[in-house]
Amino acid sequence: MNHRTTRWLLAPLRQLRTHRLMAQHGPTLPYDTAWALITLHTAPDETTLVRAWAGEHPGRTAGIQHDRWHNLSSSEQRRRAAWLQRHGHSPIQLLNLDPLLVHSTGLHVLDWGQPPEPGNTFVDEQVSGSGEGSPRADGRR
Repeated sequence: MNHRTTRWLLAPLRQLRTHRLMAQHGPTLPYDTAWALITLHTAPDETTLVRAWAGEHPGRTAGIQHDRWHNLSSSEQRRRAAWLQRHGHSPIQLLNLDPLLVHSTGLHVLDWGQPPEPGNTFVDEQVSGSGEGSPRADGRR
């Protein structure tokens, strides 16, 4: 069976996996990016196809960037925290894709940022900008 026929026959399965990844990741993952990630995961020999697609859609920084936990709604924070507690990693991280491969294809992927560690108020102050009145390490404000 030639490569085009195989791709055509497996298209419904790839589409199902794409929609599943989108549902698991949340609303910040567009269909075309999810499709490209699933393609890289299930058919690494089609990297040139993904590269060609990404070349037709330039404009964003290539690679994996992370969103900021504090910008999320409380319901999305709870959903992600439950997912991370069950699985330990984001849905995109569970694909085990090499970040250099994603970057080399030209894809722009917005993955989950890390939740703040419990009891770590320095991160909360730093992120929220409320740490401006707090003392510095040398004791000055």
